Amino acid sequence: MNYSLDYDDADSVRALLSRCIFRRSRLETCNNVEIEKQRALLELQRQHDEEMESLFKYLEVELTSVGKMYTQKMEVYTQKIAYLQDQFDESQIKLATANRTCDELDNEIVLLHEKLDEARLDNELLRERLDKYHAGSRKAQDELRQFEQNASLEIYTANSELKSTTQRTFELEREVAILRKRLCEQQEDMVNKRRQYFTELEYKNNEIAALRNELIPVRPKSDLSVLNTKVEVSDMNRNTVQNQDEELRKLKSENMAFVKKLYSHDAVSSSINVNSDKKWGVHSELTQENVFHKHRKICITKQPPLSTRSNKPLASPMHLLGEEISLSYSDSNDQDAENMRSPQIEIWRETLWKDADNSLSKRLERMYCNT
Repeated sequence: MNYSLDYDDADSVRALLSRCIFRRSRLETCNNVEIEKQRALLELQRQHDEEMESLFKYLEVELTSVGKMYTQKMEVYTQKIAYLQDQFDESQIKLATANRTCDELDNEIVLLHEKLDEARLDNELLRERLDKYHAGSRKAQDELRQFEQNASLEIYTANSELKSTTQRTFELEREVAILRKRLCEQQEDMVNKRRQYFTELEYKNNEIAALRNELIPVRPKSDLSVLNTKVEVSDMNRNTVQNQDEELRKLKSENMAFVKKLYSHDAVSSSINVNSDKKWGVHSELTQENVFHKHRKICITKQPPLSTRSNKPLASPMHLLGEEISLSYSDSNDQDAENMRSPQIEIWRETLWKDADNSLSKRLERMYCNT
C-alpha cells in the first residue's frame, strides 16, 4: 500500500528517525561501557586470584620452613636430653666409686696415724742432727754473702759499661739516621733538578723546532729539499754523507743568521722580538687610520699555556706548543705615540697554512708593512 505524506509528516518522521538513531547510539555506548566494566571486573578478579595464589604459596613455604625449623629444634632438644641422661648415669657411677674410695681412705688414714707416731720419733732424732747442721750453715752463709758482694760489684761495673756502650750505639744510630735523611734529601733534590733540567731542555728543544718549522717556508724550494732529505749512511758513501753534513751545517748557520736578523729573544721576559725596518701604510689592515714613518718593533710575547682550552691555537711557533700569542706594536721614538692607537691583536685560533707564500713572516709583512 502506498501512503502519501505531506511536508509536516516528513519532518516528524525525520525527527523520529533521528531520535531512534540517537537512542541506538546511546544504547551501544552503554553496552560498550558495560562490556568494559565486565572486562575490568574480570581483570581485577584474575589479579585477585593470582595474588591469593601467590600468598598461599608464600604461606605454604613459610609454614614448611617453620615446621622444618621446629622439627630440627625438637631433634636437638632430644639429643640434649639423651646427653644429659648419659651424664647423669655417669655421675651416679662416679658417686658410687667415690663412696668406695672414701672408705678406703679412712682405712689409710688410720695407717697414716700409726706412721705419724713413728715419724715423730724420727723427727726428734733429726732435730738433733739439724742443730749440728746450723752451725755449718752459718759459716756457709757468711761465705755466700761475701760472694754476693763481689758478684754485685762486678755486675754494676758490667752494667755501667753496657749503658755507655748502648748510649754510644744510640748516638751512632741517630747520626746514621740523620745521614740517611740527608742522603734521601740530596737524592730527591738531584731527581728534582734532573727533572727540571730535562723539562727546560725539552721546552727549549720544542721552541727551536717550532722556530725552525716557522722559518722553513721562507727558504727556497732547493733548500727545503735539502732540509727534508733523510740521509741513510748504508746507501751512500762517506764522502757524500760528509758533503751533505757540511751543506746542512751551512744551511743551519744561514738560518740562524736569518733568525738573528728577524728575531731577538729576551731571556728575562721570555719574549721574542720581531724587528722590521719597513713603514706602516696609511690603510693598514689593523689601523686604517694611523700613519707611522719611523723604525718600529713588533713584540711577540708568550702567554701561559692554555691547558684547559679545547680550541687551542695553531700555525705559529708558540701555537705549536699550545700557548697563547699576543702581537703588540711599540714605538719609543714617535712624538705622537700618546695620541695614536698602536695595533694590538690576540691570536686565539688560526688555520694551518701549508703554502710557502702564506707563512707567518709573509702574513706579518702583509698585515703590518707596505709591500
